[in-house]
Amino acid sequence: MPQSLKRWPTSAWHVSLALVCALMLAPERVSAAQWELIPDVGVGVQFETNPRLQRVDEDEATGLFVNLKLPLTYETGRSMASFKPRYRRSFYAEDDDEELEDEDLWLPIAYQYRTQRSTTGFRAEYSDLSVRTSEFEDVDPDNPSDGSGNIRNVDDSQERWSFDPYWNLLINPANRIGLTGGYEDVSYDSSFVTSGRVPYETTYIQGDYTHILDPRNSVSLLLAAGQYDAEVDFTGTENDTTSYSVRGRYTRNISERSEFSITAGINNTEFDITRTPIGNVNGEPICINVAGQIVPCSESDDETNFVGGAEFTRIGIESRTTFSVNQAIRPSSNG
Repeated sequence: MPQSLKRWPTSAWHVSLALVCALMLAPERVSAAQWELIPDVGVGVQFETNPRLQRVDEDEATGLFVNLKLPLTYETGRSMASFKPRYRRSFYAEDDDEELEDEDLWLPIAYQYRTQRSTTGFRAEYSDLSVRTSEFEDVDPDNPSDGSGNIRNVDDSQERWSFDPYWNLLINPANRIGLTGGYEDVSYDSSFVTSGRVPYETTYIQGDYTHILDPRNSVSLLLAAGQYDAEVDFTGTENDTTSYSVRGRYTRNISERSEFSITAGINNTEFDITRTPIGNVNGEPICINVAGQIVPCSESDDETNFVGGAEFTRIGIESRTTFSVNQAIRPSSNG
């Protein structure tokens, strides 16, 4: 069956709308203001081959999807606020394919205030998304296409909250500083035993200093710290990870609308894993991991890794295109 929006976020709608309205009605010295509301309704056809990952009697599924957008923006000479809800729903004609139907909701809001020398703002989002996957549970790394193990079919739903504030200050024409932060909370309807996914919370903060060498070239120093917390109820496992990084970046403005940057640095990660004992042997606690293997009830370690990459960005009239290759450490639902 399709995963419907069981937790229809009435409170999220109210909080988002109230916050955006408050920001829009805040006093402004600049009298000129612009409201913009552009509804967008899209309908299309989607086709899937072997969606259930069958080894024999592979099937196909064809359905329709509806995509609704209602972006609302408010802009003055110094500030901008937006609320851009989006809803997507897919439908399949065959009753046997009803379990393939998806239902997704996004509620993003944003606000920015500008002065002659600084910019302050935030981005926030609530989402409730269908997560439907089919994968082999046991895969040989040397032959990943050989799916000889069991097949896991998961029809799940992911709920996500995020909040990302930022602040930038131009000290003088050649130097600027910035401060950004972030919070993310991800949870799933299904348990780890069913979906193999781990709910988690993560926070981070980053400070940066940029020196402009000339109109086309600049160098930056970035300092960051982050915290990642995850828990697997099935085994009573808790993952508490802290990371710190120092990176340098060189940016080259190729044209008015495109730039190229290279980033390199180091990242230190410290993690503590604790597990709830399931029993005792000779007075020693016994713990298991997600695979059912006996493991230590607590583990701690730290690692230092190279992080970096290269990125090309081009800004169009109504779009932004980015190509990047990088090595980084990012939180995920793998625990």
